[in-house]
Amino acid sequence: LSNATSCGELLLHLIGNVLNFSKVAEGKVELALKDCDVRETIGKVVAINEANAQKKGLVLEYFSDPSLPACLKIDPVKLNQVMMNLVSNAVKFTSKGKVVIKLNWEPFSETEMNSYE
Repeated sequence: LSNATSCGELLLHLIGNVLNFSKVAEGKVELALKDCDVRETIGKVVAINEANAQKKGLVLEYFSDPSLPACLKIDPVKLNQVMMNLVSNAVKFTSKGKVVIKLNWEPFSETEMNSYE
């Protein structure tokens, strides 16, 4: 039931993104930043794709850097959309073996942070 709910929520967000396609084409995509648990967001993506991987006889692995903060300011909808696309395509186009999702953490330096403001 949890996966069904996650899939439904993702579908609603994807529909919203399709409706905003003109913003993408114009380079006017806006991020809705909020505090979010990245591990949990990616974990849901992995869970949703697990059944398709198993049907193909693939192993779907997910590793997260323990130094990754529990909460980061991100756009969870866009992260979910990108990761769903990447993971589902990885499963779709992998014929044997495994698909590995590895989440690494490298904080920005002060100089890098200032360049994004």
